[in-house]
Amino acid sequence: NALIDRQTLVDVALAGAAVPTAVTPANLPRACAPDSVCSASAEVPDDALAGVEASILIYNSDPALAAIAQLIQQQLEAAGAEIELESVDDGTFGERVYVAQPGDFDIALSWFAGYGDASIVTSWWNPETAFFNVGFTQAHDDLSEAIVAAQGLEPGAERAEALQTVCDLADEYAEM
Repeated sequence: NALIDRQTLVDVALAGAAVPTAVTPANLPRACAPDSVCSASAEVPDDALAGVEASILIYNSDPALAAIAQLIQQQLEAAGAEIELESVDDGTFGERVYVAQPGDFDIALSWFAGYGDASIVTSWWNPETAFFNVGFTQAHDDLSEAIVAAQGLEPGAERAEALQTVCDLADEYAEM
């Protein structure tokens, strides 16, 4: 997370037609800003990924993913990694990411809909309720409890603080 420059992804890969986001969709009220999580200000050595070899898996029905993957490849390689891009059809992507146990990938790119409330998408960080991500995430009691707590609050400052806790924990675990 600390090595990915989300603003560059928006500016270059998406031609400025988006807003950088953290866990909660940035366009919704009280959402977590990507610069508010720990990884945004983490100090990362220039050679943090020296010797790391990995691939980025994308599905080829969404051309934006190829552009995003190329930029992430460049950003990770700048930290010393050797990154291969792998583009597959949607069925192969789904099999390798959502069906295989464990998932058959190093890094997989996709996206979530934001729906109508900043708390809805947070459920996806708990594999015991989301189910689709059991092959590549772990259940974390503190994160799962934070998700439930935030979802139970009315809109306002207390809920925004609770959502920030969810964002911070999801960023710390960095599985998704």
